Amino acid sequence: MVIQPKLTFDPGPVAVTVAMDVVKGLPNVKELIFLTNGAVVCMDGRDSRGRWDIPTGTITIDVAECVRQLDWVRKLGMFVTHNIWFNILYAIYHEGVHAWQCLQEGWTEGLPADADIDMLEQEAHEKALDAAFEWFNHNSLPNLNSMGDLGLEIRRLRNAMYASNPHIEDEQRVWGTDAAGRADTFAILNPDSGGGDAECLFNRIDEGSFGCVINGIRYLRAKDLIASQISIHF
Repeated sequence: MVIQPKLTFDPGPVAVTVAMDVVKGLPNVKELIFLTNGAVVCMDGRDSRGRWDIPTGTITIDVAECVRQLDWVRKLGMFVTHNIWFNILYAIYHEGVHAWQCLQEGWTEGLPADADIDMLEQEAHEKALDAAFEWFNHNSLPNLNSMGDLGLEIRRLRNAMYASNPHIEDEQRVWGTDAAGRADTFAILNPDSGGGDAECLFNRIDEGSFGCVINGIRYLRAKDLIASQISIHF
């Protein structure tokens, strides 16, 4: 049976394609929904970007919540649009892993009483990060015009933030390139990341083995920023 995704809030064809690729090997997934303000929560009861519901076989992605959660802007200096798109990817992959876990265990009605939720969440988190890294390793950020309702929301957010958030102006200067965040901002926020200091990071960028340089300013790509959070080191 081919699932027809329900787009209460349209994230655009790229996000739908990613999601369909994830669920096509999961026969326990019966429904895929993209919505906004759906008050969904993940298995651990904390993350509200997505949910896997075992009895109904439904994966739900709350696009509005993916727009709201800008943790990587604050923690890594990632540009706003890249952070939002990462959230979409992460939510899809994360909930797909939960569906896969239940398929492997044969859980069809709900989690058993002895299920180790922390372990399930950690596995889903790690696999979702790895999958998002691989996506950015082979693909570029979609154009806002191709993101449907999501693109409109991102435009509204960027316009609202433009006067008060320097990330937006920095992002606009390099829009359409591989840059996903300024290297100097990342270095300030994460002085010990990558096994070296800021000078080491900057030297690698200048040598062309990492990140990119645009108009004399050093930037990190989305896959570089994701790599800083997983077992792939700078």
